[in-house]
Amino acid sequence: MIRPRPGCRVTKDVEGIPYGVALGTEKEERIRLEVALGGATRTRRGAGSCGVPSSDAILTLPFHDIGEVKMPTRRGTEAPKVYINGIGAYLPDHLVSNDTVAKLTGIDPLWIQKRTGITRRYLSKATERTSQLASRAVREALAQADLAPGEVDLLLVSSAFPDSFPPRSTAEVVRHKLGLVNAHVVDVNTPLSGFLYALKFARDTVASGSVRNALVVGAESFSAASDLNDRRICYLFSDGSGAVVMSQKKGFAVVGPVAVGSSAKPGHVHWCESSDNDRESFTLYGSTVTGLEQYFHAALETLLGNAKLSTTLHVLSQQVSQRALELSPRPGVQVFDGFTDCAYLLSASLPVSLYHLLRWGEAKEREKAMLFSTDGLGAWCGCLVDLLQTPPWSSTSPRPLQSIARW
Repeated sequence: MIRPRPGCRVTKDVEGIPYGVALGTEKEERIRLEVALGGATRTRRGAGSCGVPSSDAILTLPFHDIGEVKMPTRRGTEAPKVYINGIGAYLPDHLVSNDTVAKLTGIDPLWIQKRTGITRRYLSKATERTSQLASRAVREALAQADLAPGEVDLLLVSSAFPDSFPPRSTAEVVRHKLGLVNAHVVDVNTPLSGFLYALKFARDTVASGSVRNALVVGAESFSAASDLNDRRICYLFSDGSGAVVMSQKKGFAVVGPVAVGSSAKPGHVHWCESSDNDRESFTLYGSTVTGLEQYFHAALETLLGNAKLSTTLHVLSQQVSQRALELSPRPGVQVFDGFTDCAYLLSASLPVSLYHLLRWGEAKEREKAMLFSTDGLGAWCGCLVDLLQTPPWSSTSPRPLQSIARW
């Protein structure tokens, strides 16, 4: 039998199973509280000297000692909603066309457009790093959420291009730059689906009550970390950043569960050289357009099932075009085309697309947005966002046509 020390209590759930803990026991038996944090925990002060675990039983608590421990939701109860309270995005001023790339590398601009669909890309200055791009988006997101830097409890940064090689923690650099003194930081380096993996981690953590305010960032500075004269990849990628503030405090949008899955047969990682069939044209990591459409529909079926949409669903993904809906059309589903002709923003793609969807008022109240990404080899991620109200900073003017900056 486990007997707590004087002054400590063991809480029981509805089935009578103890899930609280005594900070020490007579028989040195341990009770470890499992909270869905993915390993990001803190030992409560009292388990040992200055919070260091002792040989006695210990309690591993979330970031904040919130008193009552919130367990994962049981069947029949509604999970707490997680809201978006602020969103920010940053794209560099230099917007480079295929014609400019052709002058630098000799690649036919029509070849680039035919094989990839890309006509433009955003490139940052040589001195700008990923952490700087991320910081710009974070500042805007915090301002929208009316949140002080010290109120951020969790920071996740997804990026394929860290500030330096060997890499250092981009999230740690952002925390230092912006004074996020109370934030625990996590880096995610999955190039395409990293933002959604980070979003899932943050959403589940906020929903569990473990943290109050989470900040999820996708940022890429391809031009600062790559050789722009490399003819194989110089035209494929773009720079930019986006950030989202999430909490249980009611905001302008609700983040639904993030679905993660794998479908179709794994392919080989390679660069496609040529193809005469337009539907089998090049996409990132050697997957064909048809393959990406299959992954997209697998995610769509997982998120929606057989439910009929009563409103518009805006699909946000640089990997899916409007023709992807031709396989199994659903009324009300449309692809946001703001960045379908832009070079890959990788982890920044989804938050930047969501920002501009809202910024230019192209999504109305009660409509939905679907965030989708895939690694091109069968693994995919998808998430539904419900827009509760039009953000006050949305514009009623039509989205402007981008002008090409001259280098």
